[in-house]
Amino acid sequence: MDFTSLRYFIVTAQTEHMTRAAQILHITQPTLSTAIRRLEAELGCRLFYRTGRGIQLNNCGRIFLEHAVQVDQIMSSCLTALREQEHADHFIRIACSRAPTNSQLLSRLLSEGINLAASTIPRNWESELIHNNLDLVITFGRTALPGLEHDLLCHHRAVVVAGKGHPLAGREVVTPEELNCYPFCSNSAPHSLTYMARAACEAYGFSPRTVFQGRDASDMLSVIRSNRCLGLMLERHLQNREDLVILPVRDFYIAQPLFLYWRKSDMGQKELTSVRNSIIDFYRALETE
Repeated sequence: MDFTSLRYFIVTAQTEHMTRAAQILHITQPTLSTAIRRLEAELGCRLFYRTGRGIQLNNCGRIFLEHAVQVDQIMSSCLTALREQEHADHFIRIACSRAPTNSQLLSRLLSEGINLAASTIPRNWESELIHNNLDLVITFGRTALPGLEHDLLCHHRAVVVAGKGHPLAGREVVTPEELNCYPFCSNSAPHSLTYMARAACEAYGFSPRTVFQGRDASDMLSVIRSNRCLGLMLERHLQNREDLVILPVRDFYIAQPLFLYWRKSDMGQKELTSVRNSIIDFYRALETE
C-alpha cells in the first residue's frame, strides 16, 4: 500500500462519488477505479457498496477511513518536517576574500537566516562554479564564460600603502616613477588586487615589483608595517588603521570593479535569487555611504 492509494481512498470516501473524486485528484475516473480495486484486493475486503451509479462506504470502509485519515495526517506532518530539515541542512556555498567588507556581508546574510558555507576563492573558481561545487563567487575582474552570469557590485578604489617608517611616508606628493624604486608585497591568490590592477598601474607609469607573496591580507599588512614593502590595497579596508599611511601618489586613481558570479542554470531558484539580491543591495549601499 502506498501513500498515493491512501489519498485516493480518503478523497473518494469523503465525496462518495467517483467522478467528483477523480476531478479533485486531477486523474481519470478509470485510474481511480483501478486504484480502489487494487487497495481492496490488498486489504482483502470491500470498502464501498456499489449502488447503481454511486458508491457508499460500508462498515469496513468506515473503519479503514478513520485510521487512513490519521495516517494521512501523520505522513503530512512527517513530510513537512523533512522539507524543513532539508532546508535547514542546505548551505549556500559562497567564495570570497577575507576582506573586512566581506566579513560584514557574511554577518548580514547570517542575520537574515541564510545558511552559509564560506570559503576563500580557489584558483579555478570558474570551473568550481560551473561544476556546482560553489553557488556564488565575489571577485575582481570580469570573465565571460558560457553558463555563468554576473552582476557588478561596486567599484573599490585602490591605494598605495606604506608603513609609518617607510622612506615615502610623510611625503606631500609621490610620483609614480618613485614607486618603481621600492618593492611591493601581495598575496598569492590569483584574484589579488596587485595582480588584477597591474595593467592599470602600468598605465600610470609604474609596475609593482613584488618580492613577497603572503597567504592573505594579514600577511601583507605585517610586511607593510615592517616598512620593508609597499602594498596595493583597497581604501575601504584601511579605515581606522593608524599604523599605515596612504601615499599621495600624483594623478593616481584606480577603481577596481567587484563582481558577483553565479550559474545561469540557477536563475530561477528563489533562495539563491534572494541571496544574490541581498548581496547586491549590501554592496550598492556601501557606495552611497
